[in-house]
Amino acid sequence: LVGSGTEQNARQILEAYGLRFEDLGQAIRVSATQGIQLMQDKRADALFYTVGLGASAIQQLALTTPITLVAVDLAKVQALAKKYPFYVGCNNAGGTYKGAEVTTPTVAVKALLIASEKLSADTVYKFMKAVFGNQEAFKKIHPNLERFFSLRKAAKGLPIPLHPGAERFYKEVGVLK
Repeated sequence: LVGSGTEQNARQILEAYGLRFEDLGQAIRVSATQGIQLMQDKRADALFYTVGLGASAIQQLALTTPITLVAVDLAKVQALAKKYPFYVGCNNAGGTYKGAEVTTPTVAVKALLIASEKLSADTVYKFMKAVFGNQEAFKKIHPNLERFFSLRKAAKGLPIPLHPGAERFYKEVGVLK
């Protein structure tokens, strides 16, 4: 979709390879659902989709359409992360999707929680403690949290400053000094 996060991610990843959308031939901007439908109907050859590993939409696509995951060179990811610190390299484990049995290096986008400066430090601190205070319970929400989330990593490479309430929480749990 025009202006979507996926479009920006695709543009930035292509940039790491010295490419632009125009270099791909015909590029159309549609919703993820429409993109998957176009792939199933064999009216599209590829799609960019920023989504968590194991996403049901891709799993469903793989059940009806042979798919190939395109590897992202981890050296390119490192260069990309210098300019855009919210990117990290990771591996899409083989077997995550039907037909994609080989582990594939890819790029991940760090998710951010953003709070208004107008929120009190106490409110943000209480929120952080409620959400992240029990890591065992928090990581049970989704399998990718168990695999990838770490409080220590969450406070690194941020493109914006921490809210004072979040900073207090991270200091309390020993992530920041």
